Amino acid sequence: KLVLAIGDISGKGISAALLMATIQAALRSQLYAARTRGQTSSLSTAQLVARLNHQLCETTSMEKYASLFCAFYDEAERKLTYTNAGHLPPVVLRPDGLQQLDVGGPVVGLFSDAPYAEASVRLEPGNLFTAFTDGLTEAENAYGEELTAERLLRVIQRQVLAVSPAELATAVLEEVRTWVGTAEQADDMTLLVARVR
Repeated sequence: KLVLAIGDISGKGISAALLMATIQAALRSQLYAARTRGQTSSLSTAQLVARLNHQLCETTSMEKYASLFCAFYDEAERKLTYTNAGHLPPVVLRPDGLQQLDVGGPVVGLFSDAPYAEASVRLEPGNLFTAFTDGLTEAENAYGEELTAERLLRVIQRQVLAVSPAELATAVLEEVRTWVGTAEQADDMTLLVARVR
């Protein structure tokens, strides 16, 4: 199984970077513990996110929280099982359209007993998975207009069949840079792209 994760921290600067490092370490630690106990096949993304949320609530202040999308991909079954904790919905692009992955719960780090759900989607060869942070959708041009998720997805859909995932990521980021022009940006831009073999 492959684990995919993307998140976005509230706030900026060193404290936000430290919180992301904490989340990454906690996620890896929980996955490692499950593997050493032989429990990887029974571990769910909802359980993993709920544990991570509880840990963050116990160890960080109330104003520190994060959106998080966590998924397990089973290559043998071509199945993606995921939990979306308040993150912009990643999408699976297929020849007949796109599917947003929005099942989950609230952001992590705010409510210790928050419930989380998980969902699974079957994928086919050629399907494309993409996830992104709001630094892309909220990128502003010189007139103060945001790119928006709708525009970003149109850019992705225009490129999706013609190029590899790496080329798609490069093309999308180039289109965002063109949209932004000389305007200074206040947020990081993260894009995750994968194609099913």
